[in-house]
Amino acid sequence: MSQSKLRAAVPGYDLRASLQDSPLRIDPGEIFSIPTTVFVALDPGYALFVHSRSGLARLGVVVAHGVGVVDSDYRGEVRVLLRNLSEKPIFITNRERIAQAVIQKIETPTWVRVESLDETGRGDGGFGSTGRS
Repeated sequence: MSQSKLRAAVPGYDLRASLQDSPLRIDPGEIFSIPTTVFVALDPGYALFVHSRSGLARLGVVVAHGVGVVDSDYRGEVRVLLRNLSEKPIFITNRERIAQAVIQKIETPTWVRVESLDETGRGDGGFGSTGRS
């Protein structure tokens, strides 16, 4: 991967915009597919996940579909779909860091149909059911 890793302890790689026409304007509500010139051929059992960068997210610019998933059978360029959630245009420049890529080993569980689930203290509580502190 030709993109940069800031520190050895950081699991992700920065993905940079590869733009011929720079800067790219993204108006409020718009989504753009941005090339990175990163091409992948992952080994079976691995996937690449594309995450928003906090620096852009604080400006209202995020990966459009939450987290991008690149499967191991994909061959080609990693592109990043960015969405502008802010109320003003933003500009992406060539070589700007626009997302983070994390490669992870994928486990493939065997699914089993059951009639009921074991009880736990939490049960089916979700979305804040364990408290806010």
